[in-house]
Amino acid sequence: SVIGLRPAEVIKKFMTRRPHSTQSARENPGICAVVIKLGEDRKAESIERLRYSVGIAVEGTDYEP
Repeated sequence: SVIGLRPAEVIKKFMTRRPHSTQSARENPGICAVVIKLGEDRKAESIERLRYSVGIAVEGTDYEP
């Protein structure tokens, strides 16, 4: 995960260990979460991963996912 930033820029910064500017990602925005159901003993009985994509228009383009 790169937490809402452009992946290539974050990976370059990580690999080179040098300062590098980053910008917010505009492609394929979404929300990720997990739902954990607990039993009476307070231990996890199930875990469900959720991912919702959000369609947005990008300023200055006709792009809309």
